[in-house]
Amino acid sequence: MSFMTGVYVTAALAILCTLGSVLFVMRLAERTQQENRRRNQHRRIGVPAEILEALGVEAGDTLAWEVGEDGTVRVRRAERAAKTSERG
Repeated sequence: MSFMTGVYVTAALAILCTLGSVLFVMRLAERTQQENRRRNQHRRIGVPAEILEALGVEAGDTLAWEVGEDGTVRVRRAERAAKTSERG
């Protein structure tokens, strides 16, 4: 094997190792994001019945939370749950 062939083989191995590392980090980041989404999906918060009634919230509705620059929090009904008869 000539000297230059050895250099090319070493460079190719270095490139493959770098690509492997990049793919590993990308897969790890994707897995972490999936775990965070799954974990956040099950968070629950209690909202007083008076507020839910004022907003017209029904079981299964989605709420949207907004935080103002002054630290105030606003909540609104973002999405109406599909009725059982509408689901098919």
